[in-house]
Amino acid sequence: MLIVITGAPPTRRLGRRRDRTLRDLAQLAAAHDLAMYVVLPTDVLYRRGRPHRMRAYQLSDKVWRATAVKIVRPIWVDLMYLRELRSADVSYPLLRRRIREQNWPCINPVLPGKRKVYDLLRRADISPGRLPLTEKAVRVRDVFDFLKTQPVVWLKPELGSGGRNLLRIERIGIDQFHAQADRLRGKRVAAVLTQSQLTVLVRRQLRARRYLLQENIRLPQTADGRRVDFRVTVQKNERGEWATTALTLRKSARGAVVTNVHAGAIARSLRTSTGRRWLSETNTTVQELAMVEQAALQAARALERAYPDLAYLGVDAAPANGSCYVYDCNSRPGRDLLSDEEVHRWAERLVGYVATLQNHRR
Repeated sequence: MLIVITGAPPTRRLGRRRDRTLRDLAQLAAAHDLAMYVVLPTDVLYRRGRPHRMRAYQLSDKVWRATAVKIVRPIWVDLMYLRELRSADVSYPLLRRRIREQNWPCINPVLPGKRKVYDLLRRADISPGRLPLTEKAVRVRDVFDFLKTQPVVWLKPELGSGGRNLLRIERIGIDQFHAQADRLRGKRVAAVLTQSQLTVLVRRQLRARRYLLQENIRLPQTADGRRVDFRVTVQKNERGEWATTALTLRKSARGAVVTNVHAGAIARSLRTSTGRRWLSETNTTVQELAMVEQAALQAARALERAYPDLAYLGVDAAPANGSCYVYDCNSRPGRDLLSDEEVHRWAERLVGYVATLQNHRR
């Protein structure tokens, strides 16, 4: 039994990509003789604290039909979007906890904050990749101390995505700093500040959330000066081995400092002609691209040792300064970055891996 956890019923039209993903999963599961159900956390019923029954949806004759079914030897796949967690702030954590108590497989785990992920990767071998120099930011003084050795520093939230509240700070004079952000409290910021003005800005951010300090990585650029990095989507295949499903080039918006799509960046698969043309503009070599891909696979293997249910991962990486940097890992990578063909491959590998897990339980 394959149970997909989601935040809205599949009968609700919330986008072509989401609908296609769920249908691909259901059809591929049927081909593997797996019964697949889509369930909301609020529709799982418990008996003595154990998930027992559920009101779910099953694809039948190309139509999603509501059904009630007993939960028997399940393998769970968590496809909750981050924005959906707010509407299930009680039922979702409860379901995850009960699944864990039953030792049921649940793909994918919720990774901790960036600091812990960095600590895990720092202790592992992710060669040919490396991590940017990263420290915890507690006080305003930490930022200025970091700027004594680094001309540019990133103030990066421990928890967050989409480039939100990410601040780039560059020292440009004795008492002058250039602060830039694409989504700082929902606004684009670009200003030259004195040390006292920067102190006020940084103190406000540190009071609002936990931050890390990170060195600046000089990313490749396209002909028109836009920053470029790569999202490597890696996942376990039917043999339980890590493989690359997609390699996506992300190009920042004009004048932007981050390559997140939610901040206006554009993403293209390197299997497309547009993606390959953008790649040629950056002068990135085949060897550098291979290095990025290998580093992403190494990062996934390292995190899997701490989180055995990890089965797919979105890794943000880029070649820089003759090396390769891994600077973010996302266990809920957006499938909007993938082409239709890549989404199908993602679903195919996921179901193949689930089928293997199910066969090993028999």
